[in-house]
Amino acid sequence: MYRTSSSVVLLAVLVVVALTIGLSSSAAARGPAHLRAFALWVQPDLDFNRPGEEQDLTADADGALGLGLSGEYQFSERLGLELGVFRASPDINLVNYLRELDLTARTSDGQAMTPVSLGLNIHLLPEDRLDLYLAPFVAYVYYGDLEFHIDETFEIDGQTVTLQDSIRVDVDNDLAYGATLGLDIPFSSQPWAIATSLRYLATSLDITDPDGDRETLGFDSWIVSLGLSYSF
Repeated sequence: MYRTSSSVVLLAVLVVVALTIGLSSSAAARGPAHLRAFALWVQPDLDFNRPGEEQDLTADADGALGLGLSGEYQFSERLGLELGVFRASPDINLVNYLRELDLTARTSDGQAMTPVSLGLNIHLLPEDRLDLYLAPFVAYVYYGDLEFHIDETFEIDGQTVTLQDSIRVDVDNDLAYGATLGLDIPFSSQPWAIATSLRYLATSLDITDPDGDRETLGFDSWIVSLGLSYSF
């Protein structure tokens, strides 16, 4: 599974920072628990291009709305473990250019994704009302399969031609990782707060096409979320 070296270095630095801050923290008492529910926008980075003798195949992805939920147990004033899950279905747009006919067929399908993550939250402002935290995490991403339906009509040499086809693509689940920058802004009366975050998820799509050929596509995603937090 391919990952960029810069992402690996970033994750290693975050883990070292988390352990350093946690060990240096003088507070050993149990902190509060936090439940967060949020809406999110996920924007995958997909840029696929497969040229061929008979056809050129390209694909990209649109952003999509989703919903998420997480729970954190803060075992010191600076460190907490957070288990989270969200679901979204960004569209994957497939463009197939047929050289012999000089035709372009377009289709799309939603790529269902459900990451389940476990993160180490580093609370950077333990004495402040604002709860700013940084969190490296690992995630297991459940992916749905894709099914593209092509149904287009073209005019070729004065004749009407209808192109119909269905393409099913199997997508494997993925073990991924990433980082979160979060900010909880408490209301005047706690325990409620506005919960915001920016996440980066390093993941990929391991696909199998109808011919049995396998390929790995980068599907790294930025996720922006907004919701509510309840502490107790």
